[in-house]
Amino acid sequence: MRKWYKYWLDFEQQGVQRLSVDEDFSAHSKSMGGYKADPCCVSIQSFFSRFLQRNGVRHDCYDDFLQSHLKKNKKILSLASGRAANEAFLFQQGYCITCSDIEVPPIFYDVQKLFPGLAYKCLDILKTPASSRYDFIVALSLIYLFTDVQLKKAMTNIFQSLQDEGGGFMLDSAGSPDNFLAFVLHDFLLPVEIHARRWFAFFRKGKLPGLVVKHHGYRRTNSDIVKIAEESGFHISAQKDYCFLSEFRRSALLAKLLKSGSWVTRLFEKLGRSIPYVRMFYFKKSNVRRQDE
Repeated sequence: MRKWYKYWLDFEQQGVQRLSVDEDFSAHSKSMGGYKADPCCVSIQSFFSRFLQRNGVRHDCYDDFLQSHLKKNKKILSLASGRAANEAFLFQQGYCITCSDIEVPPIFYDVQKLFPGLAYKCLDILKTPASSRYDFIVALSLIYLFTDVQLKKAMTNIFQSLQDEGGGFMLDSAGSPDNFLAFVLHDFLLPVEIHARRWFAFFRKGKLPGLVVKHHGYRRTNSDIVKIAEESGFHISAQKDYCFLSEFRRSALLAKLLKSGSWVTRLFEKLGRSIPYVRMFYFKKSNVRRQDE
């Protein structure tokens, strides 16, 4: 596990501002642009256009993996659902899915009008298992916020929230793996780029803008994730990688380079297989019951 940082310029402030990882619902909601009521909730089409199609590549990856393993006649619980866009899409496809988060966000009351019957409950998976058991539990864009201790606690509670027979847990890593190429990109190239942009702005405008350094979360290898899952009573059933160019596009330099020709894209697609943006995992309850159950 390695700390993962993001950087941006703040032209309204000066100096360096360091932000900690989101530790509660309010902080994460702010990082995600807020979960307040949104005008896009006037129709299903505008809701999906606003919150799914804008991030269509990632959504398509989630959808491909989830619909390959979920079953429509089984009870599904989604953790950290937020605006519940992915969940609403699955619900529209006929899946029996329940949303959950630490708090029910204000936008959901408008979402529920578009999707009558879609339920949302309050659940902090770090503190307690779900009040009833499910056949499948899904966690999208969540575990990067957790330390190893927190992830182990969450997986233990997820284990206890699943049916004993055939219970399955699906998650995405919510970021590239912790390896050398990811280190070069996130811990060297991106910081160098943001500092270069900052000083370029100074020479152009005569004022040095502020720099925000945000502890975004944690990067892990596949082995790190699988090990914690196995310690929590699961075994790996399926794993698939997607989005091999997305991490490179975080860099302004590499994003520009990717537009220079198809051969460059093919080259970076091969390199990107070692730092996929989306890594999906499907864990099942192990046959041997844990001793503490």
